[in-house]
Amino acid sequence: MDRFYNVSNFPNEFTKIYNYQKSLKTDLIVIDSFDRDRTLYPDPSNYSINFLNSSIGKVFKNVKSIRLLTGSFPDQNDIQKEPYLLLEIKEIDNDALNGSNSNIQRSTSIIQLDRPILTGFFFNMKTDICKSLYKTFDPPINLSKLSIKIKKKDGSLFSFGTDTDPTPNPLLQHMLTFEVISENKQYDINLQSLNGSA
Repeated sequence: MDRFYNVSNFPNEFTKIYNYQKSLKTDLIVIDSFDRDRTLYPDPSNYSINFLNSSIGKVFKNVKSIRLLTGSFPDQNDIQKEPYLLLEIKEIDNDALNGSNSNIQRSTSIIQLDRPILTGFFFNMKTDICKSLYKTFDPPINLSKLSIKIKKKDGSLFSFGTDTDPTPNPLLQHMLTFEVISENKQYDINLQSLNGSA
């Protein structure tokens, strides 16, 4: 005899038919300002990377958290004289970052530079300060792009230099690496329930 399920009790019947499982997936997203659309974003301090229009090629779904892991910045325009830089990402409202002024308060993270890798070339970001960007999402979100601004402490954009030549200048570009943790949802058929067993 065929088994009929009570439609009014659908959620309960549904759990009898399917086993619902969650798992976490970790991805690394590496953003290089070299890869921005330089027609739309000539300034390497102010740009957006759309994942579907880049080699990333996908939207990150059900994102539960994002963390800034590393960064490197060009040794340009006396950047070493800046006490810190401000990282602003439109898609990430970091409510865990509280500042004594509105420029910090509006930022997503603070950037402090370590010793230069090689004078005149690049600085790494101090890894301890990366902890200032750890954002959780409840409920999870879908992440399809990152819109990035690098600012001075006064809130103005930091200038790495003019980058409007036909070929991008690699010495004016910066790199950021993010860890993204997403929730995977899986449904497995419970054959015992389909056979009418509890």
